[in-house]
Formats: sequence, C-alpha cells, structure tokens
Amino acid sequence: QMYVTLAVKNCFGIVTGMQKALLHMRHGNGYKDFSRLILDLQKIIPEQVVIGDGIEVMHRKGPVSGDKFFLGCVGASTDAIAYDTAMLAALGLAAHRSPLWQEADAAAMRSSSLQHLSFPLSAPVDFADCGFCAPGNLSPVRFNPFRFLFGMWRRMLHGDKG
Repeated sequence: QMYVTLAVKNCFGIVTGMQKALLHMRHGNGYKDFSRLILDLQKIIPEQVVIGDGIEVMHRKGPVSGDKFFLGCVGASTDAIAYDTAMLAALGLAAHRSPLWQEADAAAMRSSSLQHLSFPLSAPVDFADCGFCAPGNLSPVRFNPFRFLFGMWRRMLHGDKG
C-alpha cells in the first residue's frame, strides 16, 4: 500500500482494532491523505528510538506475500523519517515512489533529505545495488467494503473490542 513498510508506516501500529480499519476507510481515498495521517502520528508520539531489523526482509510483493531477501542490515535512528529516508537510499529505491516520503518532502521535513543525515557506521551507499525489489504497483489504501465488513464480523465473533 505504501511502497515499502519502514519505521514511519510501522507507527500506524499504535492505532488498534476497529479504529485502524475506520481510518483506512475514512482517509483511504488516496495515498496523499493516508500518508498525511501517518505523518501526523509522528507529531504526537513520544520521542523514540527506531531500530529496524533489515537482516532478512520481504521484497517484490511484501510484506505479506513477498519473497525473503537477505539484506544484512540493522539500522537505528531517533527520527523515523530519517530512518526511512536512509533505508530507501540503502535499498536503491526511488524515494519519490514512496507516498510517505513524498509527503514528508512536500512538508519540507528536514529529515527527508539525505544531505541532512549523518551515518556514523555504514552509509546507504554501502548497500548499493543490493538487488532489493519493491512492488511495481501499489495496492489501494482503502479497504474494500467486503474486507471491512468481514473484519467487523470477525471481531464481533471473537469478542475483540480492538
């Protein structure tokens, strides 16, 4: 849905249960609105340290039905947007294909620019031409109504309050 799932997208995990599905439905008209919603979460969550395990990742059709890919990378940052910017470069991916990065860049977020980042150990160039493949086409952000209703039914059946 968002080209790659990295630190910024993972913060959407703080939204639980039915709220997550409702936000997909309400803000899923386009990648821009949904990206802004996720980036707004960065403003309200406490300061954090992002640690990304990129030892073995999913590519081509990941993260759900992708193929395993050995990258051999562990990254960390105190800024999720900086982490994503660095990982897009390390994976050799065009940052402008990432809806989240596009919105961060459009908002002039300093950490969306590699020139403003420092790399104390390995730099993205150390992973150049690694062979990682992102999906060619993005899935829709908005859940289709059947999927949404099925999720609601499943929650009611199992008593999950979300």
